[in-house]
Amino acid sequence: MRSRLLACLCRSLLRKQETLPLLDLDSYAAQAGRMQLFRPLFPLVVTALAAVIPASSVAQEAEDPCAREGACRHIAEYVLQGPDGTTARLPARVDLPWVFQGNVIVTPGEAVVVELVEEDGTLTPYLRRTGEDARTTPMAEGEVRFDFAPVENGRVMVRAVSQYPEALEYAALMVDANVGPERTSVCTLMPGVTVFEAWQQPIYQLAFWSFRPATNGYTCSIIDPDAGINEADRDAANSK
Repeated sequence: MRSRLLACLCRSLLRKQETLPLLDLDSYAAQAGRMQLFRPLFPLVVTALAAVIPASSVAQEAEDPCAREGACRHIAEYVLQGPDGTTARLPARVDLPWVFQGNVIVTPGEAVVVELVEEDGTLTPYLRRTGEDARTTPMAEGEVRFDFAPVENGRVMVRAVSQYPEALEYAALMVDANVGPERTSVCTLMPGVTVFEAWQQPIYQLAFWSFRPATNGYTCSIIDPDAGINEADRDAANSK
């Protein structure tokens, strides 16, 4: 089932819950003076990422992703440190799901473990642990951990490790404080091997999805590049 990626305009996707509002740009504007290190400044577009499932799956769209205890966390702000050590605080005030419609969503300072379960030929991620529990509890077969370090000196680092019995490829989307949501390359996950992903830009959210057995050995790439950001959605978000 091919999904179209949006810069998660979840306010319309989850009309009943309002759990994923856009950033308060008035509050953000008050922080602009602290964001000189991240020039040029553009409006922050979203506070969450998701792949939009086909319209026929109405029941799944209607579910509240935060209904289950521990399924979401509250984020008051994102803290990013630039190359010169200057700190920027981006107000958020959002209840963000760890896993939403097949997307694993992480922000700086967080760690999450999901279990990949095969369902109708597709590997579906299910939330298993978060925080220090995710970092310290021994992983079981089929689990994958993403550990997103705090953004320090302008550097973003994610440690990914998989205990799935096969090499895995997957898709990734990042939200950059300057340019909004963009696809990004990530490297193949090998069983039991820690992979370090690094960026030198102000990323405050990452989403991972479309986990599947690797077909081209070890590579670092963007899979399904045609499942990109819809430009109309990007333009609508940037006009907020």
